Amino acid sequence: RSRKGPGGHVSAAGPVAACCRADSRSSDNGDNRCYHAGILGGGLMNLRIYFVGSHSSGKTTLARYVSETYGLPLLTEVARTILAEMETTLDGVRVSPKMADAFQNSIFQRQTQQEQDAAAAGGFVSDRALDHLAYAAEFSRVVSSIFTSTEFNPYIASLKASNVLVFFVRPHAEL
Repeated sequence: RSRKGPGGHVSAAGPVAACCRADSRSSDNGDNRCYHAGILGGGLMNLRIYFVGSHSSGKTTLARYVSETYGLPLLTEVARTILAEMETTLDGVRVSPKMADAFQNSIFQRQTQQEQDAAAAGGFVSDRALDHLAYAAEFSRVVSSIFTSTEFNPYIASLKASNVLVFFVRPHAEL
């Protein structure tokens, strides 16, 4: 859970935040991160944390907070980068089935590669996990080819690893 704190900043709620408030240690450079890796079962630097949910539910805000709090690299969605590379817009992709297929296939390839590269270097926080597969199923014809690709089963297996946490972020009632 999170809530808006003074100045509109997101603050953590729950046991992690309580621990950090009770025994926060500052380093010489003014860093106020909580240094209790044991809260998350140790091995924090190899932990992969995913936030999953609909658009505008706060995934990126939460992922950014966790990334900054625990010093883990932040992986964000790749769709906008791919749209720029394709020199088109989301509306432009949606009117062309061929472009939609290429777009969704590129997202799957790029997202899985980005996660593999980051996992090889240690832990990370991502504001996406299965989202790109849901969008591929909804907006293209390539989901069956993604599901039968050589990358799909290892990707799903990687999400089931013991060092992975996946959080579902429900949209706020007011949105």
